[in-house]
Amino acid sequence: MEGYDISRVAFDPKKHYAGVRMQQGRVLTDDDWNENERIENEERRRSRVDIIGPFGSPDNGFKVTGNAI
Repeated sequence: MEGYDISRVAFDPKKHYAGVRMQQGRVLTDDDWNENERIENEERRRSRVDIIGPFGSPDNGFKVTGNAI
């Protein structure tokens, strides 16, 4: 496949990793950076669900409906 250069996706929230650390003498790959982003995004998502709640509002809040005014 020409122009299709994507690393593996090894992120697994069940492992409870807190971040990715650099290691002396080890070659950095794009997956190292991508994995760290996935970990940070999952932590951010979980924090928001904990703080805001799974629905974000006790009522329909800003629910989008098909009825436009």
